Amino acid sequence: MLIIVASTILGAIFGVIIGFSGAAANDEPVNPTFVLTCLGIVAVTFAIVAAMVLFSYRSLKATCEAWTPARVIVAIVGIIIAYRLFNNVRLSLFMGDTIQQIVIVNAMGLVFALLFLNLGVRFLFIIYCMITGRDEDKIITRNISASHEKERK
Repeated sequence: MLIIVASTILGAIFGVIIGFSGAAANDEPVNPTFVLTCLGIVAVTFAIVAAMVLFSYRSLKATCEAWTPARVIVAIVGIIIAYRLFNNVRLSLFMGDTIQQIVIVNAMGLVFALLFLNLGVRFLFIIYCMITGRDEDKIITRNISASHEKERK
């Protein structure tokens, strides 16, 4: 919950910055309605994305605990993502002007990679459960609640 609140506050700060920079770019006085609209939209967007990433991570972790091939898939994708990040960091060392752009694009890419990785692994797990006759919702729910009980103790 703390991460979602922090993301919302960070989004609100970015929204205010967007509102003030929009006024400065057009050489107009600051419009409080526009600034508050930017604040609200960006804050809500950051909160939703943070919640989606956290829930996706929890679901992916539970799937990996329940199904061994999911661990292999996640490991392969993790190696590919780490390789791409390494190449982008190496590129940004030679092009210092574009480092902010590379960091932002990679952060957005990591969010979408995690969400689509969760979608793909869950889809494969559902197919596996259909073939073997298991109830995938029950398995995932049991693993999430078991890991939640471990964290409480």
